Amino acid sequence: MNKQFIIFALLLTLATSQTYSLTSCTCAQLLSEGDCIKNTQLGCSWDSTKKTCAVSTTPVTPTVSYAAYCDTFAEADCPKAKPCTDCGNYAACAWVSGKCTFFTGCTAFSKTTDPECQAISNRCITDGTHCVEVDACSTYKKQLPCVKNTAGSLCYWDTTNNTCVDANTCDKLPASFATDKECRDVISTCTTKTGGGCVDSGNNCSDQTLEIQCVWNKLKSTACYWDGAACKDRICDNAPTTLTTDDTCKTFRTDGTCTTKANGGCVTRTTCAAATIQAALCQKQFKWRLLLDRNCMC
Repeated sequence: MNKQFIIFALLLTLATSQTYSLTSCTCAQLLSEGDCIKNTQLGCSWDSTKKTCAVSTTPVTPTVSYAAYCDTFAEADCPKAKPCTDCGNYAACAWVSGKCTFFTGCTAFSKTTDPECQAISNRCITDGTHCVEVDACSTYKKQLPCVKNTAGSLCYWDTTNNTCVDANTCDKLPASFATDKECRDVISTCTTKTGGGCVDSGNNCSDQTLEIQCVWNKLKSTACYWDGAACKDRICDNAPTTLTTDDTCKTFRTDGTCTTKANGGCVTRTTCAAATIQAALCQKQFKWRLLLDRNCMC
């Protein structure tokens, strides 16, 4: 019995003294061609002359297969601007050579017009030589694509530095803008100028020097009116004396707060008791009563 116990103890001691290694094999430790070529992730390559496995000196390019997502679309349905869910690093599809395929970038296509580039992908425009991707203004290297950025905001070509920058001041807005509205739709404090383009608006209506600028004050808090010689606030007291009826005075301001006054012109519509001319009166029971607004009933 003691002998068996001693043998068991010796075996247990021997077993617990063993160490195990979980370290991955190196290429040199792989002795068969089959094991060697299975371990491409280690960069292994089988030398058929030396019959050994070693780290390959030739870069191994893994084969990547993408799902046939874009291939399923006809031209009208090819999602040129929409990201696909299973196409690797490609962000969208493109219509190329009569088929919908994966979009790999704009610069691969030599097209000289925007419609040609847009036909490939909605993300592409031309720089006059080849397609470039719609991006931040600062990325455009030529003047031709320097129009809008990815957000749809305008760009401006700086002829001094030959760079494309954001059109974030009035003087950088397009020279084709010819109205106050066009300028203010982009930058609310800009107005138009003679010959086209935009400038900073005057603070007050009286600061606007041109009739084409006489629409708003700088903050668009007061509408303006051109009286033939100068720009004034569009208030009832500044209405021309050629307005001689209640209806014409109502149209002088969009809020309809003006009414006519003696000898032409307009005043602010207030109360019945404030009326001074018969044009704003109505008769009831042989007595004149005043009618200036909807609350003044005859």
